[in-house]
Amino acid sequence: MKAFDLEKALAGEPVVLRGGCKAYVKFKLPEPYTTKMPLVGYYENALGRSVDMLWFENGHASDEEDTHILDIYGMYEEPRPTVTLTLPAPIKTAHHNQEVFKRGNSTIIRFYFDANRDKHRKMLESGSLFYSEGDAQAWLEAMKNARR
Repeated sequence: MKAFDLEKALAGEPVVLRGGCKAYVKFKLPEPYTTKMPLVGYYENALGRSVDMLWFENGHASDEEDTHILDIYGMYEEPRPTVTLTLPAPIKTAHHNQEVFKRGNSTIIRFYFDANRDKHRKMLESGSLFYSEGDAQAWLEAMKNARR
């Protein structure tokens, strides 16, 4: 998060409050006005409504020592876009001689699980084994698309 910059805020860049709301500092009261809270602006509440606000020059909403959810915490940054995927879970257990599918970096390998082989147990623990080729393929496709 970028630190609060009064000049940028006065130029119109949004700020973020300690409670997570987006806010704007519209102006600073000029001289000869004398007030403890010269910064005038507003914030957008959880309902999307604008609420008028006054701040101290340092961005605090209260003169108490404790932090307040309406304190200016920093400069607002748009959240990065995210994607949510629903993928089949890798298997957690496998029986000896059970057919399983391993998701590799670019291929899917079909083999029979050998509980006595350390390599097979490590693949199981790492979450790269699946009961079906389709489940392994779904993960492989998701990983390929994530690299774009």
